[in-house]
Formats: sequence, structure tokens, C-alpha cells
Amino acid sequence: MDINMGCPAKKVVKSGHGSSLMINRDTAFRIVEEMSKAVSIPVSVKTRLGWENPELLKDFCL
Repeated sequence: MDINMGCPAKKVVKSGHGSSLMINRDTAFRIVEEMSKAVSIPVSVKTRLGWENPELLKDFCL
């Protein structure tokens, strides 16, 4: 199960989804946690390199 947290489309980002989830870590972590509980297959996350700061991805993954 792949969760797409990398979509940069303005419409998606403005609604708080896609790559905007990298900024809202609490929500992103909750999504991954709940999805992991709900399915019996591996859960992965697709991301972007980050917004303006490449360190964002590193912080997000840690």
C-alpha cells in the first residue's frame, strides 16, 4: 500500500493533502500508523525532496 505524500498539484496541496503532508508531520504520521493497522500488507510512503529546504525530507523521514 503506497501513500502518496509527494503530489505537488496546487489543488491537492491547498486541501492539505499530497506533498503538504510533509509539513504537517503529525497528520502524516497518523495516516501511516492507521493505514498500517488497517492492512496486512506493507505500507510505504512516496515523498518529494522537500519544499524550499532539502533538510525537510531528512527531518520528515527521521
